Amino acid sequence: MKTLILLLPLVVLAAAQSSSFSVRNKLPDFLVPGQCPTVDEKTLWFQQVPNHNRYAGRWYETARSKNDFQLVKQCTKNELSYDGPGFGFRHITTGLDANGQPLRRDGVTYPFTTGANTETPHLSIQFDQPSFASPYVILATDYDNYSCIYSCTDYNGNFVSDFLHVWSRSPNMNQNHFNKCVEVYRKHGLDVNRLEIIDQGANCNYDSVDSLLL
Repeated sequence: MKTLILLLPLVVLAAAQSSSFSVRNKLPDFLVPGQCPTVDEKTLWFQQVPNHNRYAGRWYETARSKNDFQLVKQCTKNELSYDGPGFGFRHITTGLDANGQPLRRDGVTYPFTTGANTETPHLSIQFDQPSFASPYVILATDYDNYSCIYSCTDYNGNFVSDFLHVWSRSPNMNQNHFNKCVEVYRKHGLDVNRLEIIDQGANCNYDSVDSLLL
């Protein structure tokens, strides 16, 4: 998961090696000082790959950490279609944007297992907007009820961007299942207070939003 992506201007990366104070004033809010936690992605990968077909289907987002890249803010629903080993999933996210308007985003969630990621294989997720890919690591799932997702990207070994996502097979997640994700996040030293509950209530007209899938 400790993937180096050169999205920042070179001047910022150079400054990161000389003055953390000056860099902090130039960095976007989603970057914080530090490094990605150690995750045994290889073990997770080989446990999960045989069950990727079970991971397909509908998932509702119950909670997530602050994520400006997630343009669907409410009633967030994900439809995953499995394309087979080596290909991953076609990924459609629907829901309401920050203004309460229906929104659909098309993307893919695919294996990222080559090069430097041979020892840390994982899925990566990429939508039409923005255009860059991010790690998609399933820290825990039972495939039928919950999925605890974590994404962490390391920038030059000095700063990271990381995001937590809690998914459920139903709009109203069982508290015991939610607690499974809380436990696994804490196990990896992640601050669960960052999680914000996603509205899946009366404002969610799923039938209307489902028309975006056509």
